[in-house]
Amino acid sequence: MSRPQPATRDRRAASAAERRHSPHATGDHHSARAIRDRRKVPYAIIGVLFALIFIVPLLWSILRAFQPHEVILGTPGLGEMFDLTWENFSFFLSSDGTMLRPVINSIIVSLSTAALTAVVATLAGYGFSKFLFRGSPSPSASSCCR
Repeated sequence: MSRPQPATRDRRAASAAERRHSPHATGDHHSARAIRDRRKVPYAIIGVLFALIFIVPLLWSILRAFQPHEVILGTPGLGEMFDLTWENFSFFLSSDGTMLRPVINSIIVSLSTAALTAVVATLAGYGFSKFLFRGSPSPSASSCCR
C-alpha cells in the first residue's frame, strides 16, 4: 500500500479539524436550529394574519347573531356590545313559517346536491383508476399502484 501524499494528509487533517469544530460535534447545534427557526418567523406571522382574516368575520357574525335587534342597527357602546340574548333565534323559530320554510328548502337542496356530487365523483374516480384515457400515464407507470 502506498503512503499518502502530504497534500492528502493535510486535507484529511483539515476535514478532521472541521468535524471537531462543527456545530454537531461541539453540541452547539442549537444555534443552527435557531437560525432555521428565525427563517420560519415571517411565515408564521403571515399565517396568523391570514387566520385572523378568516376567523374575525366569523366570530363577528356569531356575536351579532346573539345581540338584540336594536344593538345591531344602532351604534352600540362597549357595554351593550356583550348584551347577548336568544331574541333573534326565538323570533326566527316562532315566526309563522315565513323564515323557517326557506331555510328548510335550502338545507334540502344543499344536502341533495352534496350527495349527488359525491356519487358522480366516486364514479368518475373509479373510471379514471381502471380505464386508460388519452393523456393518462402509460400502463407501466400506473401499474405500481394497482
